[in-house]
Amino acid sequence: SGIIKHGIIRLYRIAFANLDHVIFQNKDDRQIFLDNKMLSAKTRIIQLPGSGVDLAKFRYVGYTHREKITFLYIGRLLWDKGIKELIDAFRIISKQYPLAELKFIGNYFVANPASISQRQMQLWQEELPVKYLGMVDNVADYISASSCVVLPSYREGMPRAILEASSMGIPVITSDAVGCRDSVDDMVTGFICRVKDTWDLVDKMKKFIECPNKVQIGINGRAKMEREFDQKIVIDKYVSIVECAS
Repeated sequence: SGIIKHGIIRLYRIAFANLDHVIFQNKDDRQIFLDNKMLSAKTRIIQLPGSGVDLAKFRYVGYTHREKITFLYIGRLLWDKGIKELIDAFRIISKQYPLAELKFIGNYFVANPASISQRQMQLWQEELPVKYLGMVDNVADYISASSCVVLPSYREGMPRAILEASSMGIPVITSDAVGCRDSVDDMVTGFICRVKDTWDLVDKMKKFIECPNKVQIGINGRAKMEREFDQKIVIDKYVSIVECAS
């Protein structure tokens, strides 16, 4: 409601009143704070691309054509990550492309009201070519073995899974949501679908499958990560901010 929103804005203004620096991970959150005048005039506003991505750990491998089309989701198993839309879209895709499969890496969060249950995941695995892989230590190996990483989230700060996949030259699909849209150049490094729109996600999954330039998309993704999201650049900026403030 308007009263709650007004109260939240007021609390932010109080909490942020005496800060020298405020760092934002995406331009949308930055604009919300500016539009609602939640920062004092003396506060220095800085926008950084999240915590960046380790280009050496997530080294370029590039897209590899395989008979199976493997879509990979990496993240917390929550409905507001767009998992309902992803399952509904994949239900359609799997009928049209019988060699398509969908894999999940992530943790259950049973205490969260938005959590997906283990039983629900089991039902999906029984119905569709879906596989739940649990939590893994070597996520880079799973990214390199996939065809496309998909995250149709409703909102993010900066989606690490998308950065890691792009760094490895694997095409991505994400939503036109806060944070997500900053990580992808649509039709250049991946594909952007409308938020909470199953049919648009189906369209983008089809576009990926039929795209003749998957290798080039991966190359473009790696270049974007090197140019904008290199972890070393981000860390250097954080260090510089701390040194200036001390």
